[in-house]
Amino acid sequence: MTKLTLKLIAWKVRKDWKNNDKKRDKGKEIPQSIQIFDNISYGKYGKYNKLDIYNKKENLNKKMPCIVVFHGGGFFYGTKDVYKFYSADLALRDFTVLTFNYRLAPSHQYPSQLEDINQVMKWLCQNAENYNIDLDNLFFAGDSAGGSLVYTYTTMLSNSEFARKFDFDLPSQIKPKALAINCGFCNFYLPGPDSPENLMLTGYLGKNGKEKYKDQLQVQNYVTKNFPPVYVTSASHDFILYQFQPLTEVFTSRGVKIISKIYGSKDDESAIHVFNIDSSLPLAKECNDDECNFFKSFISYK
Repeated sequence: MTKLTLKLIAWKVRKDWKNNDKKRDKGKEIPQSIQIFDNISYGKYGKYNKLDIYNKKENLNKKMPCIVVFHGGGFFYGTKDVYKFYSADLALRDFTVLTFNYRLAPSHQYPSQLEDINQVMKWLCQNAENYNIDLDNLFFAGDSAGGSLVYTYTTMLSNSEFARKFDFDLPSQIKPKALAINCGFCNFYLPGPDSPENLMLTGYLGKNGKEKYKDQLQVQNYVTKNFPPVYVTSASHDFILYQFQPLTEVFTSRGVKIISKIYGSKDDESAIHVFNIDSSLPLAKECNDDECNFFKSFISYK
């Protein structure tokens, strides 16, 4: 499949998904109690290297724990703006929330996205004091492709053997206390040969990427007991629910502290892929409450 074909497919999917996101967010407003610092540049790739910071106005002069949100979208769709209501919703739970754009496939293939994430973390180390962000109480959250990026980047941070497989200068100050992986697409070798997920991966990795990057992509081989505590979710109607159990087994087998939960009954049609970012859903409120309470259990105060 040519790059032009991949770009045309990506254009069509982006258009459809953007329309769905607009329908989901119609009528929503950011609470007046939330302050947003938006479109802050963190790197050299223009619109792809922008980040936003959300906080409750009453917390602006306090040093606050921070959740870094890694957006999903199959590696070829999504922006920080798609996650603005979700980010504001998390900030209402007394966290500073940072969300960011990264370069998208197929124009920018692996590992461009991880390079951008590492640049975000360098920016965070240099600017945390300016936004009263407490780096000693840092948390990550990602869904779908964003869950994959959280999984990979955190494994790099927690296993130097895996980190050496990348030409990255990891910031030593970045040590997440815990993280959440929601509806994560974390094992690239589970889908069948004709699945839509494999088409997505071709755009992300390149034609022979699954073979070329095989060692780096099999992240599960490098998860150790040093991996931070993790909250893993899926939903009863998630189209990649098959990813949930293998991921939880990786963490359990390596002695990682884990809470895992599939949200929604079989009759709950709202229990779909990345349901958690739709702050209007009762199921999303339940999940986001659970995860933020999980994070708060690891906050330490000096």
